[in-house]
Amino acid sequence: MLPFEPIFDIEEFKAEFALTGPAEKILFSKYEGQEVESVISDVRSVSSKPACLIAAWVIIDLELGEKQLSQLATDGVNHGGQPYVLYSRFLIADHRERWPLGAHVFSTPVARNLGGGLFETAHTAYVLYGQGYRLGMDVNSAARIKDTV
Repeated sequence: MLPFEPIFDIEEFKAEFALTGPAEKILFSKYEGQEVESVISDVRSVSSKPACLIAAWVIIDLELGEKQLSQLATDGVNHGGQPYVLYSRFLIADHRERWPLGAHVFSTPVARNLGGGLFETAHTAYVLYGQGYRLGMDVNSAARIKDTV
């Protein structure tokens, strides 16, 4: 799908935003090597939401208080675990054409994990392409990252 692998250095990312704690390396290979149109077609077979394909990504587990967790549940974000968002340093394709190729992306909270690197938010189905990371952080740290997008 991509003629190159986007470079993403997790230690550099953590240093840039003064993040501490371990980052878990994750590899989703379900869509690796597929053409964008093929991936979008596959996403449409399991989700009614428009697809957004991202690389050089991080799953951000949000450390929230009870009031914030309650508000997310009220908003319909309750997938039975800790709330999380997605951040990417390289957009491959966005079905709604909101951002250009290579743009940074920061999602709203994930509502459902459909498996194999496919996640749904309230309005979008995100495909996590290739290798990425998962790490936890507080809301203020996540907000600093979002502000750079």
